[in-house]
Amino acid sequence: YGDLVPTTLLGKVVGSIAGLTGVAMFALPAAILASGFIRELNRQDFRVTFGVVSQGPLFEDLDPNIIADVTDRLHMRHIPPRYAIIRRDEEPHALYFVETGQVEIIEPLKPARFLGPGQVFGAIELQKDSQTPQFTATALTDCRLLELPADDFIDLFQNYHELRQAVLRITRQDHDSLLFEKAEEAVREIEEAEQARIAEQERKLSEHEVSA
Repeated sequence: YGDLVPTTLLGKVVGSIAGLTGVAMFALPAAILASGFIRELNRQDFRVTFGVVSQGPLFEDLDPNIIADVTDRLHMRHIPPRYAIIRRDEEPHALYFVETGQVEIIEPLKPARFLGPGQVFGAIELQKDSQTPQFTATALTDCRLLELPADDFIDLFQNYHELRQAVLRITRQDHDSLLFEKAEEAVREIEEAEQARIAEQERKLSEHEVSA
């Protein structure tokens, strides 16, 4: 067919190098473009998620660094229509941010409420033996939710004073779609532990200065 095939060892080596170089001329730019495309998609997803979180009543006045920490811990969930996201009397386990779709909140003796993009609902057990949710949350349409697991929220709650104050504000406002039972007791325990830790550090520092 007119093919030319190297027959000597040197010819085969040169032919192999030429073949690999030809493939690399196309493969390397494609890999660089794909990497940049994925990085830009991740950046865009982060901006969208950051915007959704910052609109929620619990996080709207918080420092951007705290919101970024929350955003890093979120997990995407796709929920089909009529799926029960939270059932009444179940153990609290997560917060949910509505990115797309509509969620119905039903409470005893109250009219149904409907949550859309940018709104947040859920329940977190801040202390043992907390009250279980007295509402149900059901997806009315195909929904995309951002889920913040309870363990991650409690870690944030313990680390950020501003978030603790926001939880107390939401609790005092009796926000129907968010449940933080025993929030005041949990905040008091954390801040008392912090004060005790600071006092212990100051005592050790003073003892060190006296001994020095």
